[in-house]
Amino acid sequence: MKFRNLYIVLLLLVVFWGCETYYEPELEKFPDALVVEGMLTDQNDFARVQLSRSASFNEGSYYRGERKAIVSIESESGKSYPASEIGIGIYQTNDPVITQKGEGYFLKIRTQDGLEYRSKTEKMISSVPIDSII
Repeated sequence: MKFRNLYIVLLLLVVFWGCETYYEPELEKFPDALVVEGMLTDQNDFARVQLSRSASFNEGSYYRGERKAIVSIESESGKSYPASEIGIGIYQTNDPVITQKGEGYFLKIRTQDGLEYRSKTEKMISSVPIDSII
């Protein structure tokens, strides 16, 4: 009886071992795409934006911060909050960003190679108090 169970276990191991296959997805390549990370809140504080470049899926992963870009946060009413590079690819506004509820804000970026980017405008919404946390 013990040998029978052993044969069943060995048979299952052989079957499952032989079912392993590798899957390599076919991915579109976007070499050097600009990656933008940041968040603007209603806290009237300094805003940070992190700029980096994408890497290929098949290459070793490493951080490539976007250096010497011109970055600013703009409001629909015309206020501008320029940012300075405080680390490799990390930009912080020179002054606190004073936001108004209902006003739209967008991000403007000009990279060192002269390319210009502008995010879509997003409205600052009112914060909602949290009654409880479940």
